[in-house]
Amino acid sequence: MGAIAGGVLGNQIGGGSGKAAATALGIFGGAILGNNIEGAPAAQTQTVQNCTTQNVIENRVMGYNVTYEFNGKQYNVQLPRDPGPTIKLNVTPAPY
Repeated sequence: MGAIAGGVLGNQIGGGSGKAAATALGIFGGAILGNNIEGAPAAQTQTVQNCTTQNVIENRVMGYNVTYEFNGKQYNVQLPRDPGPTIKLNVTPAPY
């Protein structure tokens, strides 16, 4: 806008070949003046959201595979908790 205003004012000053020089000088001077008046753009604040995907690997005990021996045979069972060094068995005698 400063260049346009300066060009119009420069064109109205002088005559003949001086008119062209005054117009050019007005455009140049108006551009500089307009830039100084406008100045630097005002600072802006923006909220930015950056999303990322994160993969987490976790080792977790889901159960205990227990092998025990009873009456000369081995049995396997899966328990939800650590049974410790011994386990209790419910034994029902079978009829003969």
